[in-house]
Amino acid sequence: MFTKTIKQGNSIMVTVPKSFNIPSGVMLDVKKVENGILYTFVQEEYDFFDFSTETLQDIIKEGYKGEQIVQEFTQRKQRINHQLHQMVDETLATQAWMTKEELAREIGLNS
Repeated sequence: MFTKTIKQGNSIMVTVPKSFNIPSGVMLDVKKVENGILYTFVQEEYDFFDFSTETLQDIIKEGYKGEQIVQEFTQRKQRINHQLHQMVDETLATQAWMTKEELAREIGLNS
């Protein structure tokens, strides 16, 4: 199966065929390999955006008890995931891409 790259703003996008049934917002790890690009799904145990411990600590500090903890945790977890995906989408839609060299200049790594 073949797919094409698409220019969008200052970036290049790769489309995934609909027949793959991959939903929007799926986290992928991208690696450049000798003859192309390798995309792999990020396993949940490596989820950078997992704030479960911090969320539970906050809920307990706020005085929730028993089953209330589970209910409040479930609600907050759903809101956090939604808000993080929304932030990523907004950033991708509104922020200009930067090359490695531009970033180095921006943060003062170039003399």
